[in-house]
Amino acid sequence: MRQCRSWLPIGVILVVALLASTARGGGLTLWGTVVDADGRPAEGARVDVATAKPRHGRGDICPSCYSDCRKVTTTDVDGRFHFDGLDPSLAFRLLVTRPGSLALSTDPIDPLDTLPAPSAATDTVGGAFLVLAPAPTDVPAERMIRGRLVDESGRPVPGALISTRGEWTGDACRFGGAQTSPVVSDDDGRFVVIVPETLTAVSIKISAEGFAGALLTKVIPGERDRSICVPQGATLTARIERDGSPCPGLRLSVVQIDRDASRHFVGTVPAITDAKGIARFEHLPAADRFCIFSETDPPQRFVIETTLFKAPESGKARDLGAIEAVEPRSLAGRLTIDGGNTIPAATRILLSRDAAWDTRTVPVAADGTFEALGLPPEGYRLRVLADGSMIDRASLPWQCVDEQDVAIPLQTSRSDVLIPLIAGTAPGIRVRDNDYRNEVIDGEFVLVDADGARVPLPEQLRGTIVDPEGHPVAGVHVSAALIGKGAFVGPRAVETDSDGRFTLDSLPALPLELLAYRTNKQLGWVSYPTSVNVSPGESEVRLVIDPRLPHTYPDLDPPIAAPPGSSMSMTVVRVLVGLMMCWAITYVILPSMMRRLLGNDLFANIPRTTTSAADGVTRR
Repeated sequence: MRQCRSWLPIGVILVVALLASTARGGGLTLWGTVVDADGRPAEGARVDVATAKPRHGRGDICPSCYSDCRKVTTTDVDGRFHFDGLDPSLAFRLLVTRPGSLALSTDPIDPLDTLPAPSAATDTVGGAFLVLAPAPTDVPAERMIRGRLVDESGRPVPGALISTRGEWTGDACRFGGAQTSPVVSDDDGRFVVIVPETLTAVSIKISAEGFAGALLTKVIPGERDRSICVPQGATLTARIERDGSPCPGLRLSVVQIDRDASRHFVGTVPAITDAKGIARFEHLPAADRFCIFSETDPPQRFVIETTLFKAPESGKARDLGAIEAVEPRSLAGRLTIDGGNTIPAATRILLSRDAAWDTRTVPVAADGTFEALGLPPEGYRLRVLADGSMIDRASLPWQCVDEQDVAIPLQTSRSDVLIPLIAGTAPGIRVRDNDYRNEVIDGEFVLVDADGARVPLPEQLRGTIVDPEGHPVAGVHVSAALIGKGAFVGPRAVETDSDGRFTLDSLPALPLELLAYRTNKQLGWVSYPTSVNVSPGESEVRLVIDPRLPHTYPDLDPPIAAPPGSSMSMTVVRVLVGLMMCWAITYVILPSMMRRLLGNDLFANIPRTTTSAADGVTRR
């Protein structure tokens, strides 16, 4: 059987022509034509902006995280398509899918590049021909996943992109670098995914315009055809005001809180407030936890504080009501480097927040100064990207997350952020994955080596956690792991006492990573953890944790806290309800069902025992 590889640029002809001019709403327009292998226009082909990259230099965020990567279009009767308003600083990779054809993934296309000369094969000015063969028809049924997509009313969902989110080989699952080629559903909503022989199962992600999409976990090829309902999703509106007046033209987004790779995560959903200050978000995954936030690049005149909420059920709408806009904050400061050395060229700071899915790059001047405007009042992570340099933890007055990241709360504007750097890079000490592992021996969770022998744990590590002003911080979790592996060693976690002190016993004489953190109960993950590498024999450490982090967000649907003792009360209630259900099933439901099945006459002949209330004698 022919091996089918994903992302091969063969099978449909894509003639891409670029118009490097200002399009609607600013930016550039990318347009082109899709034809089939016989040169006929490919009407109805789906074209996605799959990833992007800077035209010059390397990207600071993931290739699919740029805002333009949400754009999708469909070819017309002549096979033509276009995208408007693209970022002129980026180059774009397109994904073209069509029923009956293999998917086409282009190389990055730079809208500002000079195009080839006009071709005799087409009347399009310039362009490139990418030939893609039809989808194979000789694939065994046991390598296929067949299905039909329908909406909540049973109508077919055409033009949906079906791609893999995770791929299994046995019990091991891999995310990223998909081997399975994406496909698109036909006019009847039907699709066929061809799974390579090396895989035993895949998770299928469904993306469709006008729907919330869906995720099917661990689908095994060769099973029966399945009907898959693609939900419409929920609708959300919010009104942004400033002192009672609407704020039109503000750029907002919503994003799910739980972004685990095994869940149906759709990324950010953007909107712009209208003349009444109302933003509308459609087709959100139903009944999921979200946050609404202001985009920060470029800066805006007003912002909102990131706010948490829960989306309604599919097909339902929710109005969050009025959200007050505030004046944006600014964050400015300077990078210094030891010995008076020059700040490396192209040094920049990557600015991100905890809940909001929003990252921006802040340039650093030659003298080390930087400034970021238009920021909501929240906590921020500053990642310093300076070639050949790393943060000087010993001299840093802020919480250091690692050798590149600083965590800073920003309730008011500040211009005093001093970040010292030293020449060098973070140490690359690692313990190979197959050197050590965790096992349970005689009921005890222990560390063993590659031969299965228990590793001695003679070391002890003491330390102190303080805030940026040097005051002790209580209640910080501290744990240790093997560097580069994350294998558990010593106690799972200890907490600092009222003096900010902690002690970790039973540690191996190996390079360790010490992790200090406070769990963000609102978001359900660890926010701004501080980590430091500890060498064997090191017995005392001092770490800085800012107690103002993690940031506490406004929450429109906070979890209802159970009153003290309610856990035991609920347990008693559950037991009583269970006993009542057992009684009802035994003495009411089952006898009633038997009478219906066997007839009342049969039950009329069954002797019954009764007890007289008068004499207490039992009779038949």
